[in-house]
Amino acid sequence: EVARAQRFKVFVGLEMHAFLCVDVGAGPLAVDPAPGFPKSLVLVLAINGVPETRELPDNKLHTRLFAAGLRVQLVSAFYGDHASRRVADVHEQVLLVNTIEEWMSRFAAPAGPILSLPSNFADHMGDPAPGVPKTLRLSVGLAERPGNPQVIVLREGQHLLKTFPLGPTPKIVSATYGHHFSRRVMDVTSVVRRMLTTAPTGHPTLAIRADNGALGCDPASGVVKHLRIVYSLAPGPASTQLLSTETYEIPSGQACHRGFAPDAAPSFFSAIYGKLDTPQLTFDVTALAANALKASPAALLYPPSLRLDVNSHTMACNPAPLMELFRELVVKYKVVPAGTPVEAAPMQTARALEGNVLNIPAQAPGSELVLYSAKYGALVFHVDVMMIISGHFLQAADDWLATLWRRRPPTATLLWS
Repeated sequence: EVARAQRFKVFVGLEMHAFLCVDVGAGPLAVDPAPGFPKSLVLVLAINGVPETRELPDNKLHTRLFAAGLRVQLVSAFYGDHASRRVADVHEQVLLVNTIEEWMSRFAAPAGPILSLPSNFADHMGDPAPGVPKTLRLSVGLAERPGNPQVIVLREGQHLLKTFPLGPTPKIVSATYGHHFSRRVMDVTSVVRRMLTTAPTGHPTLAIRADNGALGCDPASGVVKHLRIVYSLAPGPASTQLLSTETYEIPSGQACHRGFAPDAAPSFFSAIYGKLDTPQLTFDVTALAANALKASPAALLYPPSLRLDVNSHTMACNPAPLMELFRELVVKYKVVPAGTPVEAAPMQTARALEGNVLNIPAQAPGSELVLYSAKYGALVFHVDVMMIISGHFLQAADDWLATLWRRRPPTATLLWS
């Protein structure tokens, strides 16, 4: 039982799993060595020095989470029609990471303050509009230095209104949209530049929603995407600080993470939650949002939690097609505080019926959430969905790491201490 728990322990700073991700297809791999022929990807891995060969079918995203402690190396990766030897070397398109440093190298961490609201922030706010879709609107003021590149990351579905200081129009250096971790992204710089306008007050303004419709593409169908914008203000004296404002609209059930420059000095103008077009159905939650602002990345540890909808689509299977009313997801897990042996923590069970949400709330920073089993189905018709659940942990980690896109400082290892 302990060995099984060790295998599916999710990294929260105490242990690291090797992770492999590759989107097999002529489009994602940017090469088609055998047009019109059936193709596949042949990977040769060395797992703790032992070679392993695996053939992956075409037109599918493949992920693999290895057991803890395994050192995995990519020996070769060839894509194409192997029977006719019309193949191409695509090892650079295969994502394989073994260490925290490799994970972090994909995301450069900001050294300054971080705003972090979990996806279940609404659980702490009450419900100002029962039965109605709700939104959190955050308005933040911050100081920015001219000439320094800045980064904004928006999760799919979120809306941003940014008002820049008076003066020359800021420069949109780059903008990419998609699933950056698996490199399924598209350059949308020209689209974002068109959305940069001038308000009646003379302030340059950027109003943008991160979704497929507004950006005109869907580079990673079926997964949560992010819009990453790099911009800079017109060069000026290094000592100058200019005030800008950012207003985010975040649908209920989504997380919000924003990393700031070290001297940005962010402050909240307001935070309103509820049905925004009906003031009497909103709460003022400015104080709560202000508490979510951390002084530095070192103060923010990834909180282990699990929250997902229970249905056959999310679970990628339907073990009991005629028993929809009785299907449920049952997860057995332990919450292990820092410094406590896994064996000493009590076993817990979380369960949710079809159509509901299974929610294991965020635990104390530094603790571990250890999964023992995950069964989905009804009566005797159950399917083991451990790997599906592990995938949701990885998506949650990806959402959090999406804030860490700047050059990481030497102290960034504190995130994982």
